[in-house]
Amino acid sequence: MALGLTVAALPAISQVVQAANVTVIPGSHGVAVKTVQSDLHALGYYQGHIDGFYGPRLGTAVRTFQSSQHLNSDGIVGAVTWRSLNGALQLRQRVAATLVSTSTANPPLQEGSHGSSVVRLQQLLNRFGAGLATDGAFGPLTLAALQHFQSAHGLTVTSSVSASTWNALLHDQPPVVAAAVAKSTPPAATPSNPILQEGATGSAVVHLQQRLNAFGADLATDGAFGPLTLAAVISFQRAHGLDASGVVGASTWSALNETPPAPAPKPAPAPAPTNSSPSVLRLGDRGAAVLTLQKDLTSIGFNTYGEDGIFGPNTQAAVEAFERHEGLTVDGLAGPAVWHALQVAMSTDRGVTAAQSQAAAIVGFARSLVGDPYRWGGTSPTTGFDCSGLVQYVFAHFGINLPRTSYAQYDVGTHIAYDQLQPGDLVFFATNGAGASHVGIYIGGGEFIGADTYATGVHIDSFSLSYWMAHFVGATVPPGV
Repeated sequence: MALGLTVAALPAISQVVQAANVTVIPGSHGVAVKTVQSDLHALGYYQGHIDGFYGPRLGTAVRTFQSSQHLNSDGIVGAVTWRSLNGALQLRQRVAATLVSTSTANPPLQEGSHGSSVVRLQQLLNRFGAGLATDGAFGPLTLAALQHFQSAHGLTVTSSVSASTWNALLHDQPPVVAAAVAKSTPPAATPSNPILQEGATGSAVVHLQQRLNAFGADLATDGAFGPLTLAAVISFQRAHGLDASGVVGASTWSALNETPPAPAPKPAPAPAPTNSSPSVLRLGDRGAAVLTLQKDLTSIGFNTYGEDGIFGPNTQAAVEAFERHEGLTVDGLAGPAVWHALQVAMSTDRGVTAAQSQAAAIVGFARSLVGDPYRWGGTSPTTGFDCSGLVQYVFAHFGINLPRTSYAQYDVGTHIAYDQLQPGDLVFFATNGAGASHVGIYIGGGEFIGADTYATGVHIDSFSLSYWMAHFVGATVPPGV
């Protein structure tokens, strides 16, 4: 049955990837701005001139797109917004190509249908707010969502998915509620709170540094936006769920101008940190205190994979693993509670084995990728991940080379039973016929990290969902773990 679909020309995904290391802010101009304009035009958010200048009309389109993706609507196109643009274009291109290339890929579905075509239907309905489980089963909830969509888009309300319904699902844009946009859009930057980025100087940077210090940053208030201020901004943005672009826009100012949290109650008297241990160390810090932290963590089994005095991703993963082991708040910051727990752990020889340390680091690094986009065949944060690409990328970070596909990954390592699972092990599922067609990284507590759909990206799943237990085919301890 012919579907009769028209595929709009979309910019190449590579354009988004190439521009993704450029932060675009109001007033910017150049190739990166043209890419934003082209992408948003292709996705239906921008109808202005593609002239490479970031003006008010583009600002409205960026904020509308950010709101539709549940991002902070500050108008700044940083890493998170680039990834969302990339994911939106990928989804649109992949579904469009699939629908056009073969009419049998999207047959007229009805209640009782099962399979990948139903999963695709549920994913598309979810773009319009359906909130369905993408389980591939066309049941009453999927039918209700389908008929609601047909009614809302002026289609004949039926109990099946026809070519016209597929066409509307693909080409119509999800609605953006004006009230939601207004609620999520922060006040625009003001002369006293301008947009700032690395290289800026002056009184506004002094004010920025003072506000960051109120949240524990410990910066010199010298009015120079340098690497330390940049690291503090990124850490603050991550801690407050903002786009960690390092650019201080309206959303970041709004969060900075809130009242800082009250200091946590002090624990019972305990040995003070060493003289070289400051109150807080965080990602991006350097120096003797970081070296002390790395040596202390490594001495009790939390490997930082190098003792170089640089607080990088591996050190942060070790801190998070230690925090999780000690029952502390897992924020990746080496503050007083972490220093205290380190002193106690070292004095009581309360550490972990090398294998436990490595597994904790693997889990911590995998957790840091949660929220990255899904892409079939993807193997990096830049392109997005599929399930086996994610596993290969995570373990390669620790010098462990695994095969590329889930089927091949299942054939290496030591096979174990479900009740033998430990964090860092791999779990395999038959989601596309027989065999290990899907893989995830077990993180403990019956949960695992995987990448299986465009709708969810890299995310945490649970064996408590009957689907996963029903499709579980086995687990392995990867070689080298």
